Amino acid sequence: MFAALSHSADIEQDVNFNYKNNTQDLKYEKGYYILQLGGDGVSQTQFKLNGDELIIKYLDPIGAKDNADAPQKTIHVTVSDLAEKYYQTSEQKAYVDKLAKKLVTQEI
Repeated sequence: MFAALSHSADIEQDVNFNYKNNTQDLKYEKGYYILQLGGDGVSQTQFKLNGDELIIKYLDPIGAKDNADAPQKTIHVTVSDLAEKYYQTSEQKAYVDKLAKKLVTQEI
């Protein structure tokens, strides 16, 4: 959840839609976990853990003509920085935990 929250703070609707329709959210391919929250490429977040650092790849539609032209961005953030930003208060913890429990995953 931290990887997706790092660039998309409004993901609850997509998590709930996938959960309701039993659509797979999280899988693992070629060294990256892939979180798919929606039907298009812009809804996908790829990430891998390297020590305390998360390497996160996603398509950024801001400024693009359309989603198909969205450039891929790669960011490097530490898990501890993400936890500090998104997992400090009891409300934040409850929100992240609620979303994480709804993820439909493949056998990883």
